[in-house]
Amino acid sequence: MIDCEWEKIKDSAFSNNEEKKTGRYSGCVYPIKGYGVTSWAVHGYLKLDWQKHLDEGLSKREIVDECLEFLNQVPPRKKYQKKESKPKFGKLEAINASWADCGYEVKFDDNRLIVSFLTDDRKNKNFWGEGYNQASFDKLPKKRGRKKKEKK
Repeated sequence: MIDCEWEKIKDSAFSNNEEKKTGRYSGCVYPIKGYGVTSWAVHGYLKLDWQKHLDEGLSKREIVDECLEFLNQVPPRKKYQKKESKPKFGKLEAINASWADCGYEVKFDDNRLIVSFLTDDRKNKNFWGEGYNQASFDKLPKKRGRKKKEKK
């Protein structure tokens, strides 16, 4: 398991708000089964000295898998807590991409990873925005205008 952490980002480059979060929900629509219903895409940056791990013999895909394993850890249960804890960022999964050298939608920058992950949490407080809702786009508005007269 590789320790990696999210790099905090602003809402936008032009925002006066000083609050920073770990990433943002994507506005893109991915051709993935269940996208917009049970899974949503998030984008962000992970601080990680990935070159060190490559020198240790890990492949780029293994580095991403190990980092996902670390981010998906459930926080320790508090004393007398009844409800079972969930991972802080929801259950994260890598998005497969045939164009990428590691097979995931991840770019390896200087000392960070630029990532796109799927999460099962639509409204997570750690990410800017909220996930794309497929159900709202399936309901197209009715056709406007005058109704045509029926022929007798």
